[in-house]
Amino acid sequence: MAYTALPYSAYNDCDNLVKMFKDGSIPVGAFYYVTVCKALKKEVVREDAKRFREHHGKLDEARDYFVLEYPAPPPVDLAGTDLAHIPPEKMPVLAPHFSAVLRHTQTGVVNYYTLGQAPTDGGTTLRSVTPDKLNCNLGPGPEPQLEAFLDRLRKCR
Repeated sequence: MAYTALPYSAYNDCDNLVKMFKDGSIPVGAFYYVTVCKALKKEVVREDAKRFREHHGKLDEARDYFVLEYPAPPPVDLAGTDLAHIPPEKMPVLAPHFSAVLRHTQTGVVNYYTLGQAPTDGGTTLRSVTPDKLNCNLGPGPEPQLEAFLDRLRKCR
């Protein structure tokens, strides 16, 4: 969801995504959760669908933000783990805390970022996903709190 469905919508149908955030009649998190579960043929858990939170507002003088907050993931610490010996189906998922769509108010240019779990020490990693689906690690991120994430995004240009 954080690295496929949302960035696809951000870059290909941002007006509709923004409308969903602002309108509030269809919860963004629940909509994408159900859509992705159905696409992957996974069971939809109603209570999980209700645990997403949406936030939107003005990031700075030039950009608006539209942030999806994911349910708090269980902690992961892979320090000292030899990843080569973990079969892919047993590999822990480094879950996202937030996804953000930043849209320039004058030009309409869109950028997409995630703040996810880091593989060690309970930290976070800031990532961007480009329109051509390139997933870029931008290094350590802030603590997984909305204001800290927004403060870090203000430094992204």
